[in-house]
Amino acid sequence: QQEQTRQMELSMRKLDRERKRADSLLFECLPKSVARKLRKGLDPMTTIKTHESVSICFSKVVDFQEICRQLSVTDIVNLLNTMYTRFDMRLEKHQVYK
Repeated sequence: QQEQTRQMELSMRKLDRERKRADSLLFECLPKSVARKLRKGLDPMTTIKTHESVSICFSKVVDFQEICRQLSVTDIVNLLNTMYTRFDMRLEKHQVYK
């Protein structure tokens, strides 16, 4: 019974880690308001919004291939993360929904 209890505790810790990873991914991929609704188990259809007009922003890193040749994979990921984090900060500042 002690072994079963130990195995159950290990399973619960593993489940908790996986839940945190899933939440982290969810909150990175979706707007926070949508992610919260989905996390609460609400019907995904309640997250749909309509807008009269929208804009689409395309971005390009000039000479990206050359930059990639000069940087490590980690540095490339950090560069892109920094760039899109700054975009996100500006979008939040101007209350842009994405």
